[in-house]
Amino acid sequence: MDSWPGRGSGRRWWPVAVLPVLLAAAVATGCAGDEPEGTGKRPGSAGTAQPQVPAGFTSAAAGPVRIVHPSNWKAAEPPKGWSFLADLTGGGEVEARIGVITDVPQIPNAKLVTESAITVVQLNLGEVRRGPNREIDVPGAAEAFRVDYSYPNPQARAGAAAGAQLKAVDIGLIIGDRQSAVVRLTGLPSRLTPALVDRIVRGIAVKP
Repeated sequence: MDSWPGRGSGRRWWPVAVLPVLLAAAVATGCAGDEPEGTGKRPGSAGTAQPQVPAGFTSAAAGPVRIVHPSNWKAAEPPKGWSFLADLTGGGEVEARIGVITDVPQIPNAKLVTESAITVVQLNLGEVRRGPNREIDVPGAAEAFRVDYSYPNPQARAGAAAGAQLKAVDIGLIIGDRQSAVVRLTGLPSRLTPALVDRIVRGIAVKP
């Protein structure tokens, strides 16, 4: 698996054989108590107005999932298990990436979906530094959780796109009763400023 948005497109993000193991690990992690008691699902997200596309950004759709990204990020061929991919390139290397992953556990629990997604990264790279799962409002989604994390740049070992850490954000979405997806944002910290990340996250929505 290529977890860094570099030259490789990453063709093995979600090996089917490991999904039951990942889901079990996600359940165990999800019970570890990184969220306050009584958080539960917030029913207001599904009725929230759809966000506007800010100046300098482009809107894209992957099935029912709508995202926005800077206009200089260009659509690319998504890996297997993804329904959308856009890259920011510089000097022949991909410096940042946004995508929609649909090959995830189809369960009605966004927190466990994000745990499953980050477990894949941990299994492949090991040294993942992460924050807690945070429930967020995503217009049109039944439920959404966000987790921010970083990991060593795999390409740095090969001398390409050198940098100590890569920045990443996963947004797990529940669409309707049982459909789920993950919006993944990854890249060099210099390209993913906090303001840009928050702007992109605020632009995520599920079409009614």
